Amino acid sequence: MNRKQFVALLKGDEEKDIHDQIRRSPGRISNYRRLARRLSARGENEASLYILNLAARRFPDDRELVHQIARSCEAAGRTRRAENLYRRLISEDPDRPAPYERLERLLLKRSRRKEAAALWRSVGPQNPLRKRALKRSAAVYKDDGKLPQARKTLKQLIREFGDDFQKLKDIGRLYEKDGMRAEALKYYERAWRMKPDHADTGLLAGVCCRKAGKRKQARLIFQKILGFAPENYGAHIHLAEMAIEDGDPAEAKRLLDRLESRWPGNSRIKINRARLLLGEKRLSEAEKLCREGLKAAPFYYTDELSLGHSVLAEILEEKGESEESEYFRLVGERCRGGGDFYRILVDLIDELLDDERLAEAEMAVEEMLRQFPGNSLALIKKAEVHRKLGHWKGAIEAAREAAREDNPRYLRDKVSALRLLGELCRQRGRKEEAAEALREAEAIEGRKEGE
Repeated sequence: MNRKQFVALLKGDEEKDIHDQIRRSPGRISNYRRLARRLSARGENEASLYILNLAARRFPDDRELVHQIARSCEAAGRTRRAENLYRRLISEDPDRPAPYERLERLLLKRSRRKEAAALWRSVGPQNPLRKRALKRSAAVYKDDGKLPQARKTLKQLIREFGDDFQKLKDIGRLYEKDGMRAEALKYYERAWRMKPDHADTGLLAGVCCRKAGKRKQARLIFQKILGFAPENYGAHIHLAEMAIEDGDPAEAKRLLDRLESRWPGNSRIKINRARLLLGEKRLSEAEKLCREGLKAAPFYYTDELSLGHSVLAEILEEKGESEESEYFRLVGERCRGGGDFYRILVDLIDELLDDERLAEAEMAVEEMLRQFPGNSLALIKKAEVHRKLGHWKGAIEAAREAAREDNPRYLRDKVSALRLLGELCRQRGRKEEAAEALREAEAIEGRKEGE
């Protein structure tokens, strides 16, 4: 951008007035920064950079100016220069948090998680940012699925700064994600000792014991929680489920009745009542109630989803509906031990498609769209299932709907949907629509490469 182009972009009397002030008094840095902020606010990032670069020639050592230039570079898509400027700011003043945070965000946005973790690891023990650095590097490791490194970093945090209630629980959860329940329990109990009246931490310990098969210890923990939190939902529901498993339906019903009086219509209560009806061979009632419970269960409660799918599988098996029963059994098994329900369904659909188990794949797609309405990847899977079933109209409609994705975060799915749409249209002889879809996909990919 040259001066003439820059001046032409100025709008309104105020912007022009600030520019005149810069020309008359070029030694006042505040005017450069003020004009740059106004330009950035209306999306003129290149113009903002132009005026800041002029300022940098006069004030090369002004740190606030360098920081503002780095942010403008980010906004203008000049990520390499922004990264270099943030690294310069960090090297010049390693005790200041803002450049670390901006650089971390920049690296994560470009999927450079290893470098983001290394950035925080570089903060030494004497740096006042050390505690924050250990927390952030642990978070990056966790999000990247590197659970041992995340645990190691959190333990280092505790060694250097003493027991931290939240971080002790976090270490426990990270151990539990790896199936290391004995280690997880140690950290849950350590956290609970710090806050003995904190029911949720007690529940973590109790549920961990239950999953590890330590039923007696789990029951004692749940009962202890009810001693100081008599209306606690979690302790009641786990005791009710254990009563069902122990063959004591009367106790289970008593506990579920108590829960229902306080939480009417709760999804997990319905699933457990369905278990009781199954035990009484009241299969139609059990199926209706279990489906209601599953429909209401939030997608992030994978333990509850595992239970509901497994119970419905048993009910359907009893009714002789083996194909549908097998689908629900599969999902119940995949959800056991937690995880991301969205990812569980995506992976399961791919496996079912590979194995040509199309009826079950269709069930998984329907469930995915029920839990995640309008999701572009779910619609792509629906199109793939319909194609394999020979339902071309349904396949094209699903792919076309997926291709309407307008969230910039899911451009990859949009491109996949457009390419699938192009392929489907080509196979059905709709050459113009196929070519249009492929052109749009290539245009998006071209824009991404140019960023």
